[in-house]
Amino acid sequence: SDEFSGGVRDVKALVESQTGHKLNWGQTLCYRNGDDKMDWHSEKNLDLRAGSFVAAVSLGSERTLELKPKKDNSSLASQRIVLQHNSLLLLGPETTRQFMNATPPDELSSSPHLQFNFMDVATFFAKEESRGI
Repeated sequence: SDEFSGGVRDVKALVESQTGHKLNWGQTLCYRNGDDKMDWHSEKNLDLRAGSFVAAVSLGSERTLELKPKKDNSSLASQRIVLQHNSLLLLGPETTRQFMNATPPDELSSSPHLQFNFMDVATFFAKEESRGI
């Protein structure tokens, strides 16, 4: 059974059709205005199925996603990615392994930004399940 509801299920289905990957985990983030933020963090690659990615769908006002190298990858350059309305960003396993990410406050943003993050998570399935783990 699909545990996603309504519009989130529809967004997930669209991402799956665009990427050709099944996704089984999701998170919805609501940035109410430019004051809301997400601090520096990194995704746990251990949770992602091999060859999978983090898919981020953005709706509403533009926000910027910042990427900075993890300490052991300091030779890489930091990056800023503008998340435009109705956009899809895929962060692959090498990106999530080598970079931390954050969504800083944005004094120019006064309207909401919704972000739907989806992944194909493998770590919570029992060994008996046949999901290609």
